[in-house]
Amino acid sequence: FTAAHFALIAQVYFKRFNPDRERLSKIAATIRNAGSDNPKAVMYGRGPYQPADITDSPIICEPFHLLDLCLATEGASAVVLTSPERARDCPHTPVRILGGSSEWYRQQYVDPPRYDEVGNLGRDVFQRVFGHVGMSPRDIDVFELYDINTWEVVRQFETMGLCEEGEGVDFLDQNGIALGEKFPTNTDGGLLSFGHTGWGGPNLKVVEAALQLRGTAISGQVLGAKTALITGAGSGAQYFNAAVLGIE
Repeated sequence: FTAAHFALIAQVYFKRFNPDRERLSKIAATIRNAGSDNPKAVMYGRGPYQPADITDSPIICEPFHLLDLCLATEGASAVVLTSPERARDCPHTPVRILGGSSEWYRQQYVDPPRYDEVGNLGRDVFQRVFGHVGMSPRDIDVFELYDINTWEVVRQFETMGLCEEGEGVDFLDQNGIALGEKFPTNTDGGLLSFGHTGWGGPNLKVVEAALQLRGTAISGQVLGAKTALITGAGSGAQYFNAAVLGIE
């Protein structure tokens, strides 16, 4: 039912902006290939994926194909929070929470979402977060975004202001989200390919961001990463949260 809630939003977007389907599928293939290369991912070794693999998979709810949608898996994750002074005395490089914010429109997965109500959900969050940390999205080295489906990744890049509404698919195709490209995204394979542990799914973004910033990622390491953006939930859930992490 979560796929259906997000599909209600995506259908309006597709009608209004008619994004290129092959380029959208390339985004899904890129994230899934990151998972295929990650020994810790559920979908390890299942790739490599091509855009055609995404669009050839069965339609689950228009406009989402099976391989546009996240996994549903068992698992758990945890983070430890402490003071900067105590963190500096620990064996691993401390990762700082530079700033974060949330936006809540309505209780999730109860009333059907409408594009004109939540299509830009998160815009205020991003403005608050980046304003607080004194950065822009272009200052971020690695993006760990809540990829409950392919289109939600596109929507978040638009909402954070890197491109205009309706331009996200072309923007990401031109700039790239793979390792070594301009906006490396969901480096562990994301919810699409690494795993989605229910309410713990957003926490996986925190874990991968910390590994990236420490330079200890299992695979897909972004060299020299100093800042990471993490997000949770999205338009179909009708609430959104984001934070920027960094290292000294």
